[in-house]
Formats: sequence, C-alpha cells, structure tokens
Amino acid sequence: MAKNVLIVDDSATMRKIIMRGIRQAGIEVADFKEASDGVEGMKAVEAGKFDLILSDVNMPNINGLDFVKAVTQKLGTP
Repeated sequence: MAKNVLIVDDSATMRKIIMRGIRQAGIEVADFKEASDGVEGMKAVEAGKFDLILSDVNMPNINGLDFVKAVTQKLGTP
C-alpha cells in the first residue's frame, strides 16, 4: 500500500536525499510533500493526511521538537 510522506527539513538537499533513500529502500510512496520548517509542516498537516512524517530537529521558526508536539496535539495522539 502506497504511503503519503511529509518531510520537514530546512535543507532542500536533505529532503531530496531522504526521498531518494526511501525510494531506494523499495518503500512504495504515493506522494511526497515537503516543508522547509515547522510552520510549513503544520500547514501541510492541516491540509492533508500523512502515513509518515519525518522532521529535522534544528529548524527556523518552529523547531522539530515543537513541531512534533504541535502535530501530536492537533491529531490527538499521545
């Protein structure tokens, strides 16, 4: 079953490396969405549903830890 994946990282190069690694691992992905920081990541979460979210920790605006906390609160997941 294909997955929808959100990659949140302030480095466009790192986002591309992660996408390539997932593809090379043979994981079937229906769609990749990218966000350059936690603010964009939250907008993506509010606009769509993801099976997997990968986030950098050290980012501008909203860091990765605060982003994960916000997503957890939004989705109601402990």
